[in-house]
Amino acid sequence: MASCRGCNFRYEFDPHFAITWYMDRFGKDAYEKLIVDGNRIAKFSRIDLQAMYEKLKEGTSEGD
Repeated sequence: MASCRGCNFRYEFDPHFAITWYMDRFGKDAYEKLIVDGNRIAKFSRIDLQAMYEKLKEGTSEGD
């Protein structure tokens, strides 16, 4: 989730607000999966990265 500089600074030192918001919005299971995924080391091939790039491009409109 993206945040502005001020909010990002706040969450760095007081993450409980953001954690509570995330769990309220997406659920406890999604939060726990986020923690597991965040602690996993991933190594992507060039093909994997190209596929991710193409998928991200599909989600943006021209001119953005």
